[in-house]
Amino acid sequence: MKIPAASMQRDKIRKGEAWKIHFTREIRCLQPPADRESSGLDGVDSHQYLFFRPAVLGQAAVRNGAFTILEKPDEKTLKARKITSEFLPKFWSVYHGGLRKEKDGRYALETKGSLIYTYLAYPKTEKETHLTGYVVVSGKGKLQIYFSGCIRKKGAKLGFRNEIKHVVKNVILTEEKQTVELDFTAEPDSQYYLEFKASGHAVLHEAVLAR
Repeated sequence: MKIPAASMQRDKIRKGEAWKIHFTREIRCLQPPADRESSGLDGVDSHQYLFFRPAVLGQAAVRNGAFTILEKPDEKTLKARKITSEFLPKFWSVYHGGLRKEKDGRYALETKGSLIYTYLAYPKTEKETHLTGYVVVSGKGKLQIYFSGCIRKKGAKLGFRNEIKHVVKNVILTEEKQTVELDFTAEPDSQYYLEFKASGHAVLHEAVLAR
């Protein structure tokens, strides 16, 4: 399938852009009493664009950002981090919170006054790596979104440490979902986590980041 950029008043579409995508179907040859039926991907109405599935152009830097792949942490981790759910999304960690199921059947991560984070999947190179995307959040209180990591050149003896912190957004949370756009350029030879620090009750519904 091809979509002409000119039809969207665009002269160029670049890698790393995060789009929303949705599919619906309609059947018009049913037998009475109903002569037609329509349905949408994930059970979402065609006008509920905030709930559309993400489509990222390029390579994903955030893995499992829709929290569809779950795994069971060991008992030691559950107790040490005060995790409130039996399962967590793969590639994600949380303190003082856990996984919850939404009314639409999807999963979200929540924390009360603590931390949610994931290690970013992009290769270390001698060039800068541009990351772009968005997160969907809600809750009550404040949420700081930042990248935390370090720079390690090839052959360095030191292991990973959280030596650098780049704050990209400070969000006032509301009960209604907010889509927060992210744009960050990682230094050459860098390694980063995407982290969310809550002052209050924060819910992360979705995270999309690509390079």
